[in-house]
Amino acid sequence: MTEEDQQAPRSATRNQDELEALGECVTDDEEHDDPMAWADLEAFGGTKKTLERPPPRRKLTPEQVRAQLDDLDALERRMHEAQRATHPKTGLVDTIAWLKKHNDAVEAAGANQKLKRSSSFVRSVLGFFSPSGSHRSPPASEETRDARPPRSNNDVERSQRSNNVVDGECDAFPRLCAPWGQAELQCDWTALGFALLNEALLHDLARVRAVIAAGGLDSASPQAIVAVAKWLTLFDQHVHDVITLKEYLLDERAALAGVGYKVSTTYDAYNEALAAALARVHDERRFLGEAIERVFCELEAVLRDERAAVAAVLAPSLTEPQEYDALSSLFHHLSDEEGCGVIVAKLLGWMQRAMAATDVQAFLALFDPDMQDKVAGEWMRQYASYLHLLDEFALQAETPMTFFT
Repeated sequence: MTEEDQQAPRSATRNQDELEALGECVTDDEEHDDPMAWADLEAFGGTKKTLERPPPRRKLTPEQVRAQLDDLDALERRMHEAQRATHPKTGLVDTIAWLKKHNDAVEAAGANQKLKRSSSFVRSVLGFFSPSGSHRSPPASEETRDARPPRSNNDVERSQRSNNVVDGECDAFPRLCAPWGQAELQCDWTALGFALLNEALLHDLARVRAVIAAGGLDSASPQAIVAVAKWLTLFDQHVHDVITLKEYLLDERAALAGVGYKVSTTYDAYNEALAAALARVHDERRFLGEAIERVFCELEAVLRDERAAVAAVLAPSLTEPQEYDALSSLFHHLSDEEGCGVIVAKLLGWMQRAMAATDVQAFLALFDPDMQDKVAGEWMRQYASYLHLLDEFALQAETPMTFFT
């Protein structure tokens, strides 16, 4: 290696040291103002601040960056909690929160009811072996019991009351009398009970169809479409609530007529149509509207066939006064634990618009004062929350959904 090659690294090191020293000098010089430099700039509209350089930024280690991010996240959480405490949620957010809480309560109640599903079977067996067994229906099969919806917690009370009716003991309470409801429901007494319960569903179909026909679905916002999907889910729950009330009404009829009634209704086509409609929530609005209409048509067909079949069976085995007694007893003995109480609120909403005030009061008289408070309070609030899901959807079509709330 030549002497020049040995001197090259030392020269490079010396040059680097000189550059660093020069940089320090430049930095030191920048701390002193150059009056001529910013004075010349001032003549051209500049200022002393033009020559200022931003202060050097200190680099953070990864650990320091993560610590600051954690502090920021904690601060945002505290701000969010403070905002929630001072500003209550409204609109769709409030509805979603209420639905989640309500859904948890429904699931908890459903789990509790599954433990009591055998109560109707036990009641049938006890009735079969009772001294008045000839007035009872035969015990239900295992397949029939599994197909029935969960019953409420007042099955024992209903069983005891049915025994009293068979033994000739009747509760003293106001009762509906013929021809109550027949003109408004456009039916005779044999179809009165199921026609009245069906109205809690059919009235919803008519209102939603009016909104869709007015273009509410085409102009609905994404939030409104989500609300429609949630409404369909709750509507399906109301369908099952009506099925439960029909089971209760059949029990009341059987106790009065001394004949066992069994109705097997298949909702497979309706369930398939509902699943297809929910799957099209984010599809084109035209396809969603067609899917919802198919749900309504399938349900109407089931309810129409069921009503005709029941009317044909009741005619030879039940009388008109007995049908009114059974219907009156059904509503009078609803307990405050019923999950289907919202159906009562829906029926009252329909009656307020379709019936005379005296007929509405006759229906309300079936409930004692405590239950009337329940109807006007919790059950009506449930119905109002149900209708609230379609507020934005209906307002865009200028067809209000809320009434009698």
